[in-house]
Amino acid sequence: MISGHLEYLMSSLPHLSFRNTEEEQLRVSTTLHKYAQRPEEPVSLSEILEQEAAKFLSEKKAALFRAIDLRTIHQTHFQESACPVLADFAAFMFRQKKDVEGLRKARRAGSEQSVKDWDLLIQPGNPLEEEVQLMQHQWEQLEKGSIGYYADFGALVIYKLKLLILERWWGFDQEQGMKLFLQTTERT
Repeated sequence: MISGHLEYLMSSLPHLSFRNTEEEQLRVSTTLHKYAQRPEEPVSLSEILEQEAAKFLSEKKAALFRAIDLRTIHQTHFQESACPVLADFAAFMFRQKKDVEGLRKARRAGSEQSVKDWDLLIQPGNPLEEEVQLMQHQWEQLEKGSIGYYADFGALVIYKLKLLILERWWGFDQEQGMKLFLQTTERT
């Protein structure tokens, strides 16, 4: 791979900020669609990024890049990745998943001290507010991990993970989320 092409791709991508505003969504969406020259095509922003990045990556790296997903990032094969940024974030997500599991168990058990111990991780709120706090922690971890990565595969991985976090946040529907929450709690 010629690094100049990846540098061009990285410099052409819109800057991402941890904000959930219509202006931010429109700016990022418009820029990515224009870059890919697909202004009307209904694909996710991460799909556009994957397709554009594949042009500059080896088949092996492109396959790994496509496989990156927030729902599965905690899995062992990501934690053991040769890409340090990916391995570190996957390990962080695994720990965060275990921490949240511990918090939920403490809340169910009604153990006040245990719940207080977790307040540093998540301030009590409704499920949506708490989920946004978790995403904020993920974003901050990516920010810390991005030091020294500017136009290489590590930087591209960080960019995709940030974009996935934003897409997830931007896709939240408060009414639909509440219905799902109520259905889930009724079953348990």
